[in-house]
Amino acid sequence: MDTLGIEAFLSIVRHGSLTDATSSLFISQSTLSHRLAQLEREVGMNLIDRGRGLRTLSLTSSGQEFLVLARRWEALVQETSQIRTRTKHLTLSIGAADSIQTYVLPAIYKELSKYSKQIEIRIRTQQSTELYQLLERGEIDIAFANLEQPMPDMLVRMNLD
Repeated sequence: MDTLGIEAFLSIVRHGSLTDATSSLFISQSTLSHRLAQLEREVGMNLIDRGRGLRTLSLTSSGQEFLVLARRWEALVQETSQIRTRTKHLTLSIGAADSIQTYVLPAIYKELSKYSKQIEIRIRTQQSTELYQLLERGEIDIAFANLEQPMPDMLVRMNLD
């Protein structure tokens, strides 16, 4: 399976449109469409609903299932890259719901970026229920969710300020 196809798929999901995804990847829309079509052929299913005149795209049910795998693939590619470089440094994996990621955390990320040489920051945007699962599996270190879901051996704090 081609990493570029998965990268294109994830960019489309993150941005919600082909136009925004192409800008973030610095590629043409035809290249992005080609990569997505090739990925869909490889996996043997349509991942994204497309329609004329639609400004945003939505995932098919197969696309929803594949999204979980694509995110794991992305994480594995990042981990492989770290092994290759053999540099030892701290990693902080942060997961957050989309609204929190967009409106609350940018100021924190800006402050954390000052330490980018000492610490690698990984950021994941997930639904609240998925964040708890990622925490439980040890795939992220901290989560900012919209919903409280108490779990054994996990500290959950709700701030209503």
